[in-house]
Amino acid sequence: MSAAIQFDTLDYAKKLETAGVPVAQAEAQAKALGAVLTNTVASPGDLVAVESNLATKIDSLESRLDAKINTLESRLDAKINTLESKLDAKINTLASRLDTKINTLESRLDAKIARSESGLNIKIESVRNELKVAIQKLGGSVETLKWMLGFVATLNIGIFVKLILNH
Repeated sequence: MSAAIQFDTLDYAKKLETAGVPVAQAEAQAKALGAVLTNTVASPGDLVAVESNLATKIDSLESRLDAKINTLESRLDAKINTLESKLDAKINTLASRLDTKINTLESRLDAKIARSESGLNIKIESVRNELKVAIQKLGGSVETLKWMLGFVATLNIGIFVKLILNH
């Protein structure tokens, strides 16, 4: 991956010679420094390769994370749907139980109302019959009273006429 670094060993050796370093030593130092720089310092090409490698790894990691997120999302959706189904079933069961209880109470109330109504109808009929009997008795008594009143009135008129004629 390493590319050759632009390091002029000859120029470096000349600068060392000018500074007073012996020629053999200046050349040895220039070659050693050139070798070290070539093996240890990253070139712009190396950095581009590393950047590309990192971008590929980040893309791969992002894809794996997206896949895991999608999997988790699907599992959560499935669990939520299962819970919704269970809740719907429980709600339907409770609603059915409540309907049954309401219908039972309604039937009981209807039966009690029917019994009460029947009892009241019997009592009303009994009172009607008693009233009819009382009216019939009263009707007979009224006829008797009319007859007695007529008799008393006739008797009084007869007595009055006798008194007037005797005088």
